Amino acid sequence: MLTNAGIAFETIPADIDERAVSKLPASRRLATSPHCCREKALWVSLRQVGKYVMAPTRHGLGDRLFSKPAAARKPRAIARALRAVPTNCITAIAVARDGNILFSDVCHRAHEIAPLDEAGIDATWMQPGRR
Repeated sequence: MLTNAGIAFETIPADIDERAVSKLPASRRLATSPHCCREKALWVSLRQVGKYVMAPTRHGLGDRLFSKPAAARKPRAIARALRAVPTNCITAIAVARDGNILFSDVCHRAHEIAPLDEAGIDATWMQPGRR
């Protein structure tokens, strides 16, 4: 979205161990997503003085959390898991600067993703910027 809006950005991963989240009881995993976003935004903003930092979003399906896929095969697996399944999704965002949270929000939404066959999944995930 930032690229499409003509906004230059740099990707800097936060050194935050999120594995502990996956060990929480299912009822607490999705509730932890907004906290993870804020922690990532704060971590990076303390190391990028004077810059605005936007944390990545987290998505959930039932009690599973999905992060931004790192490899081409991963988004396909996520698309397969989500297709034609009623989904309760959580999306969280946080914006920070110099160690201060400037904005954070979370959205819970129930929706269903249209069913895609394998060709549809490949066509969707092989678009420029989604590799």
